[in-house]
Amino acid sequence: MKIIVFGHYNRDGYTVLQSRGGKITELYHAGNHTLDSAQTAPAANTREPLRRLRSYCIKTTREMAQEAKATYGGVSREEES
Repeated sequence: MKIIVFGHYNRDGYTVLQSRGGKITELYHAGNHTLDSAQTAPAANTREPLRRLRSYCIKTTREMAQEAKATYGGVSREEES
């Protein structure tokens, strides 16, 4: 069974997901707060820039795919909720 690890990011943070046999599972989620990635920052002065969040998403997704011996499926930007 082929495993694909992929990610989504937006200005609120990023999520790494895994697709295995048609089932999608969340592997990791990080918020956009500069001091605490478990939180989402509402104010621009405590928020990570979108480019940095994209970079973190790519790096984390690649690392998790490698650890799982899975295929890296890339990342994409999602609309903010």
